[in-house]
Formats: sequence, C-alpha cells, structure tokens
Amino acid sequence: MLPALRAYAGQVTNPARETAWLGLLEAEAVDGLRDRCGAGPQGLLAARIAGLEREAELLQALLPPSPAP
Repeated sequence: MLPALRAYAGQVTNPARETAWLGLLEAEAVDGLRDRCGAGPQGLLAARIAGLEREAELLQALLPPSPAP
C-alpha cells in the first residue's frame, strides 16, 4: 500500500504534511510487523519487495500495449 501512496501523482494540499503522514504510516507499519508478526529485517524486506512487485504489476497494466516489432 505504501509504495502506491508514495507514487500518487495527484495534487495534495500540503506536500510537507503529506510526506510526514506517509513517514508516520510507514513507521507504524514497520513497528506493527516487527511486534505482531515477529518479522526480522528479512521479513520486512520481503514485504517491501512484494509491495513494489505488486505496484509494478498495476502500473504495467495501465500502460498501453507496445507495438509488435
């Protein structure tokens, strides 16, 4: 979810406030994963990679098909 929020290209009322909010959301997510799931650094990294892979899939789906060579 966080990579998708960070990739939002629309206008925001207060960019500094938006950045602070996203940082807080990310910090709470990391703490929650560590505390509730017992995920160590590898688990957190795997979660971030999975989020980026999903974001790439969604962005690729939005692109027009490339012409055949």
